[in-house]
Amino acid sequence: MLEILVYLFKNYMECDTQLCIPEEEATTTLRGAGYFKRDIQQALAWVSALNNPPPSAFHPEHTLVMRHYSVKEQCCLGKKGIAFLRYLQGNHIIDAPTRETIIERAMALWRSRIPFHYLKWVALMVLFNRKTDKKNIIWMQELVLHHRKTKAVH
Repeated sequence: MLEILVYLFKNYMECDTQLCIPEEEATTTLRGAGYFKRDIQQALAWVSALNNPPPSAFHPEHTLVMRHYSVKEQCCLGKKGIAFLRYLQGNHIIDAPTRETIIERAMALWRSRIPFHYLKWVALMVLFNRKTDKKNIIWMQELVLHHRKTKAVH
């Protein structure tokens, strides 16, 4: 399903907006490319959930709280994925609510360990939809699209 999400992201992202996908057009194009209707529907549902996240339980005063990961999250994200999320938050690329959305959207895609490169794609899609600082989106795009090594931006 990630291949479909990447296609949608690359073809339907617009600056300063959420992913705006004309479902019929995208479905026709993806079906023509050989994807199954069920996979396309799941990807579109994933994007819909990304565009309409549940209200965050985090408040600005809770930003210094240590995040403990459940066993299921540890298995899905892996040590490298958790370290990556800590790195992003420690360098102010993401905040706690954005981290939680990344975790939730990653867990919605995989029942087992998520490949690290895919986690970076999920983080990029979430950042883009959060309308966060443009330099953070650009930094994440460079990391994902050009496989750049992680370096602090602040």
